[in-house]
Amino acid sequence: MGNEPGELMHFVHISDSHISSFESERTEAFNRFCSETIKRVNPSFVLHTGDLTDGKGSKGDWTQQEIDWKTYRKTLEDNGLFDRSFWVDIRGNHDSYGAPLWNSPLNLYNQYAVYGKDSNSPFSMQNLTSSAVYSVSGTNDTAVIEFNYQSPSGKSKFTFLSIDLIPETAFSALADLFGYVHPDRAEILLQRLKNAEGNSNQTIVLGHYPIGSIPIRERVFEGKSATIGSISQQSPFLAFLCGHVHQTNYYNMQKQGFHELELADFKIHRYYRVFAYDHSIYSFIDAEMDQNPVILITNPKDSRFISEREPLHRIATSTHIRALIITQAGSVINAEVFIDGKSLGKMSYSGSGHLYTLPWNPQDYPKGTHNIVIQVTGTVSRKISQPFSIDGTVAGLWEPISPLNNFSQVSLGDAIWGISVATLLFVLTLFLLIPKIFRLIMNRTGRWDSFEERMLEKYEWEDHISQNMREGIPAPGNLFTWQIEEILFEYSRIQFLPWLFLTAATFWMFTFPIFIGPLDNNKTWGVIFSHSTLINGQNWTNYETGFVILLYDILMLIPCMVLAAKAARRSHFMEFSKINGGNPPDVSSWHFILPGLPFRKKGFHNCRHNYILKSKGTFGLVFLQLLGFVLMVTYTCLAFGPGSLFCSPVFWIWVCSFIMVGLLIWTEVKRVRQNEISSMGDEDSLSVVSKK
Repeated sequence: MGNEPGELMHFVHISDSHISSFESERTEAFNRFCSETIKRVNPSFVLHTGDLTDGKGSKGDWTQQEIDWKTYRKTLEDNGLFDRSFWVDIRGNHDSYGAPLWNSPLNLYNQYAVYGKDSNSPFSMQNLTSSAVYSVSGTNDTAVIEFNYQSPSGKSKFTFLSIDLIPETAFSALADLFGYVHPDRAEILLQRLKNAEGNSNQTIVLGHYPIGSIPIRERVFEGKSATIGSISQQSPFLAFLCGHVHQTNYYNMQKQGFHELELADFKIHRYYRVFAYDHSIYSFIDAEMDQNPVILITNPKDSRFISEREPLHRIATSTHIRALIITQAGSVINAEVFIDGKSLGKMSYSGSGHLYTLPWNPQDYPKGTHNIVIQVTGTVSRKISQPFSIDGTVAGLWEPISPLNNFSQVSLGDAIWGISVATLLFVLTLFLLIPKIFRLIMNRTGRWDSFEERMLEKYEWEDHISQNMREGIPAPGNLFTWQIEEILFEYSRIQFLPWLFLTAATFWMFTFPIFIGPLDNNKTWGVIFSHSTLINGQNWTNYETGFVILLYDILMLIPCMVLAAKAARRSHFMEFSKINGGNPPDVSSWHFILPGLPFRKKGFHNCRHNYILKSKGTFGLVFLQLLGFVLMVTYTCLAFGPGSLFCSPVFWIWVCSFIMVGLLIWTEVKRVRQNEISSMGDEDSLSVVSKK
């Protein structure tokens, strides 16, 4: 690699533009990107990895909006970018709301996207050697797009393959968080990858969803499934480009040997990526739209992204440091290079494109990792640094890192679903089944009465602590044993009907439908179970309901279960006066249930610590349950539409839980009122005796 530009090619990657008629600033920014940024960068082509439009209507409904698609197309046409050999756009989940089938009239991608089947986009060729769209047999879909480019010298060829990862469900927001590798589309992708092995220097795959958001979703009865990783194992490729998550840029080396390069969105962050092939070695830089200058070092390559699938030996034999320095027109700059803190001199403009070079001797840095810095000064300024190595030493894990990194090898959908089900099983087993079995055994063996008496003594000791009356009262034994016994005692005394409801509802969430009704914008009826979806005559594995199960676990099952247990514990409230020296609390029943309100009666602070705590806890647990209900209703309406809400069992399970909690609180209110009446009767009796 010298100072010649012939084997250097660069292109632009953008994702998640979300064009919307309700966001004029975003639309204007996209127009500036097409008219100014693209002109300044002057790439060979542009890749857009989905969510071209926002897909949100004026009433908050998630459907395809033709006005947004027209704006997207017109922006490209006005700037001369509506060309199949220059602009490659694939579908994102927002581009398919309400349009699961490719031949649906609601699928506006076909009509307005550059690679839409009915868009009639021109084809100017430029450096494109070939392009093709592949469909699954018997369909009209755009399953895989293949386009092959060559370097300016014509010596190197590069293949780019996109795969459509959108599930065929037509669900809306929150129900399409995870993608799907259709087995038939995966087979086409694999065939094209194998075809490229002997005909291309490097191959890159692109899709909308990141790896962590593509679980092994399959047709349940067919058992077919595929992943990007399994495809790479059969036919290796260099990198996978994606978007979707709208976070900061995220990079990861997958165990199959390819780099996953997720790009932050254009919608919020206004990010784009400059990607370059320099003598078949790739480099990239992620930049904000108005960043000036943009500096991309192409040789030596950033050692954090070294791949065995590249001809890295060319770095060791290169004669020049090479970098793309992209500036606005009229900028006057000087670019100085530093390696390990030592200046090597100023770079020279190659006279073509954005390439700047500087002679160097790579053998001066034979082993280990070194650091290169390019500092640009002049009318604009910027400094960039990166590690490099000549001997192939890979630098450590890079920043920025994504929260999804922990799920890079395991799908985030699998993880969420697994955690939600594990939580459900844990709560069901430990707090509902085991305590009831324990009490049944204790009753059968005749040891329950003595165990109950011992536990009430422990409660009394606990209450004395709260009243600073601990002296002379022996503490319970081992604290851990005490906590276990307390769990067994409290949850075994849950009344039968609340216990039956909670147990049955939990089993229902495991085995029976969670949602039933018109599940998409086409009003197609379907059924959703905890791990599968039955719609359009097909049964698909399903991961999105993992969020609903988590909501049920944390904000319905646990609050209801704790409330039922504490209601049983407070059933000995009649013993309250014994611990308060015979003086009952001067508080009404409703103030007892809601102690934190400003209208509570004077004297309430005399109430036992445990009862104040548990009463405030009651209010908090009911609030959590209400919050969970609101979130569940919101999720259902956004994901499937309001029409499915009243048909869905999860809605009625939540309603029944409110009824159950209301009955528990009403029972406790009656108990408190009985205590008040009893206390007043005792006071009247004492008054009569004193008069006598």
